[in-house]
Amino acid sequence: MDIVNDRLVSERVYADRYLISQLTCERELSGHTGCVNTLDWSLGGDKLLSGSDDKKLNIYKPFEDYKIATVINTGHRANIFSAKFMPQTSDNVIISGAGDSEIRIFDLRNIDSPLFSMYVCHSDQVKKICVYDNNPNEFLTCSQDGTVRSFDLRVPHVCSPHSVRSFLTARKKPAKQFPIPEGRDIRHGCPNPILDYSRYNIELNSMAINKLFPHYFAVSGMNDYIYLHDRRMMPANYTQFGYNDLLDTLKCIKRFSPTLDGFSRPNKHITACKFSDSNGYELIGSWSSDDIYLFNINDSPAQSSNNSVTASSKRKNSGNDESDSHSIVSASSISTDPPNSDGTPSAYELDVLKVKSLWSRAIDQYLANDFNSVIETIDELILCITSRENWNLHDINLLKACAYFVRAAAMTIRLNQGQTMYTNDQISRVVDQAQSLLNTGWKSSWCMAVGYWLLGGGNNDDGFDKRQYYIAKCLEYARKARNGFREFIEYRNSRTSSSNDAQRTNEIPLSEEAYKKMLDGFSQDVELVCVRNGYIGNTFNISLEEGSEQQVDWIKFMFVNNVDDDMIRECTFRSIFPQRDSPMAEPSHTDISSSSDVSSDDIEEDYDDDELSETPMEEEESLYTQIMSRQIMDIYRRGNEIDSDEDDSDFGLETINILHENMNYPSFDTDVGVVKPRMKYSGHCNIETVKDVDFFGLRDEYIASGSDNGYVFIWDKKTGKIVQILHGDEDVVNVTKGHPFLPIMAVSGIDSTVKIFKPTSRLPTTQRQLEPDNPNSHSTSSRLYDEEDIVSSNRESNRSIGDDVYMTRSVYAAFLRMERQRRLLVVNGILDEEEAEVDRALTVLGEDFEDSSSESI
Repeated sequence: MDIVNDRLVSERVYADRYLISQLTCERELSGHTGCVNTLDWSLGGDKLLSGSDDKKLNIYKPFEDYKIATVINTGHRANIFSAKFMPQTSDNVIISGAGDSEIRIFDLRNIDSPLFSMYVCHSDQVKKICVYDNNPNEFLTCSQDGTVRSFDLRVPHVCSPHSVRSFLTARKKPAKQFPIPEGRDIRHGCPNPILDYSRYNIELNSMAINKLFPHYFAVSGMNDYIYLHDRRMMPANYTQFGYNDLLDTLKCIKRFSPTLDGFSRPNKHITACKFSDSNGYELIGSWSSDDIYLFNINDSPAQSSNNSVTASSKRKNSGNDESDSHSIVSASSISTDPPNSDGTPSAYELDVLKVKSLWSRAIDQYLANDFNSVIETIDELILCITSRENWNLHDINLLKACAYFVRAAAMTIRLNQGQTMYTNDQISRVVDQAQSLLNTGWKSSWCMAVGYWLLGGGNNDDGFDKRQYYIAKCLEYARKARNGFREFIEYRNSRTSSSNDAQRTNEIPLSEEAYKKMLDGFSQDVELVCVRNGYIGNTFNISLEEGSEQQVDWIKFMFVNNVDDDMIRECTFRSIFPQRDSPMAEPSHTDISSSSDVSSDDIEEDYDDDELSETPMEEEESLYTQIMSRQIMDIYRRGNEIDSDEDDSDFGLETINILHENMNYPSFDTDVGVVKPRMKYSGHCNIETVKDVDFFGLRDEYIASGSDNGYVFIWDKKTGKIVQILHGDEDVVNVTKGHPFLPIMAVSGIDSTVKIFKPTSRLPTTQRQLEPDNPNSHSTSSRLYDEEDIVSSNRESNRSIGDDVYMTRSVYAAFLRMERQRRLLVVNGILDEEEAEVDRALTVLGEDFEDSSSESI
């Protein structure tokens, strides 16, 4: 009974609002020389483990004046991102993971040589280690290679030969394991991952195990969702060692996101997720440049899986996309009812004729530059088709989306002409309406491609606002439309080859050829605009002569259901590429050995000659890579000269971000829907680094997170109200960890010290209720008196720069390959000194990015 009462008292004291208000930085723990990226309290609360960029692990003794009890020189060759005490080992076994892709296990009972074993099963940075409270042998790890792996200290193994990505140069190098396990029962080969998101190009940042229901774990990373998995649902044919099919891993059972449309957004990545230890059903996630959200894992999805991009992706891949399955296109797809018995058109047909007439009128008005009339006609068209509930929903949504895009384009032109009744926010909302109506079929991609073409001004470069951003979007969806159409035709042909339907066999080739010409012709126009506007180099010797563009009004082809073969045959499509296909086709590759031409000064010292083995480089870089590199260089050259108030100051970053989505990876392959959040916690800023998030209090009464500008935010979990803002770092706070049973918080970030916050006995000199804006009403570490200004500044940062690109390691690796290729050209005298100056700028930019990566990841 006394134990229960003591527990209740502890819970009430820990969560007391007054004690939260009195939290003060009482101690700064030195001992590191770099950013402190990970903190872990021992189960008994008598030890605090820290890991840093200096590649060391420190163990502090809180009950002995926080003296450093142990310093472990880990042998890691890159920043330590995660470190944990192994449970039930008297805190003698410690696991660490770092940017060198290595997992190291230390046993402090071996004083002379604490390194017990190490594994290098991951091929990229190890971001998180999770342990099971009552299990001293098993743990999970997640990595930027997109995998989750399970390790058992009782089953040592020799790692499989493979390559890992260098933390500093992003170049591939052979994995090294030392020491190598020895003995009779040693397994050979890395255990298979239990989860693999690499095929979806999702780099994992965070992972959490449910303490009360340990079969559940959640992962999150470089897109808009937290994924919940159940280890009890491992496929029957999964084997830990030996061959596994790529699909033989755990399947997602639920997704969590504040965005419910199912679309993946790489710029809205998640930096951390965490289960509640007190109840097991609450899950929090921290979104970059956004807020923190609380979910209940028992909630049902807020949407049907049929509405998600993943489900529609499955339909498309199986050739069963509802919007594309009946025909390639159909000029009369809206009208199905026969005329009246007396030969006069039915009411249904009259409605169809009216809709077609309005659409044709809007196009004619647009081509005649009568944009005010366009907007009026489009509004009438949308009103007309919205009331037709008995029409084919996919066709209607497609037409409405086309109409919204045309309206947005007309609004954009009027805004550029000085019309003050329209704003960029209004235009963005119209574009969002258009996108919300579309699925993942090739027709939808075509609609968006032409829509963004119109928004960007098409061939007319006449000061269109956000032109570069819109043309990048156009490029993305033009490629998706071509690829989607090709996949659709392959599916139709496969069905036709096994069918005796002669009519279908005769119909397909004719339309296929016509629409391929349309898609190819449009793609060439987009590429021509990219070259003329300097978004990419003219690698493919595109003809830039006046009149090289297709003499086609693409708006006429936007609503593809209203297009027939005759319309396309009337157009003459010419190739702008000399004796080769469009560069939007897959580029050819060749191996270029550059090891002999790269000096040792360019290589990481720690890696010696391993880095001299280059991965194959592209002879001709993809259109995406060209634009990406050109925009990065443009951003670098401008540097601090960019006026933050200029409307187009972040177009380059937006372009990179949009083009990043154009990588050829499949959509996330799951039929589960999306669970919406129960609560949102706002006010902090999560942009510059990858920040952790955690519950605080013995009953998880609070939510705690670091923030840019060096603050710690604490929210009341139930109300979402900010109850404390603490100054915890001179730059950025990344980690906050509450003590297991005392109201103490350990905080770390960019500084090389760990801050210890606990309630102070010093009383404020003024009353907080009477003078909330007076610093004397708060603890000396509190900045709650300045809450309004801090929150306002953070919201502005999230809004203005929060959509900047988060450069993934794969994108960065492509960028460095291009830089090395340029360097070789300089060495061989192919580039002149001006080009060499650009090369040096690229090198500096790479170093700057690595510096920021080491601080932020």
